[in-house]
Parts: sequence; C-alpha cells; structure tokens
Amino acid sequence: MGGALVDGVVQAVAEAEDVDPDEMGARLRRRIAGEALRHLTARGTGVWALSFDLRGHAVTATSTGVVLVDGTRRAVWI
Repeated sequence: MGGALVDGVVQAVAEAEDVDPDEMGARLRRRIAGEALRHLTARGTGVWALSFDLRGHAVTATSTGVVLVDGTRRAVWI
C-alpha cells in the first residue's frame, strides 16, 4: 500500500504543477522517503496524517486516502 501512497503523492504534485507525472515521477520518488511511507501504511489501522514539504509545496497525506497539495485535494491513494 505504501507504493500506492508514493504514487498518489507523485500524481498530486504533478497535477499541482500541471506536468505529466511520468515526467517527474522518478525524480520525485527519489526525494520521497518511500520506505517510511510503506512502513506507515503497512500498519493497517489507526488514523494519521503526514505532512511534509516537497518541491516548494506543502503536502499532506492521510490514512483516509487523501493527498492535499497546498491545501487543495489533488489525489486519492487508496
């Protein structure tokens, strides 16, 4: 499930920047702590929100599957 979260974050930031996610995906994936996200999502239960800065954007991913970029809902990762 953590891979889905990483993909959701890439999709959300690409949408915010109006670029193709494939174009920026590899670069973004290197900057996102994918292993940490996979560990977080592997827990399976509990309510959480993770906020971080990425490429000048405030990104928040939640246990409910929402990814916000600069406060705007941009993607669903579940």
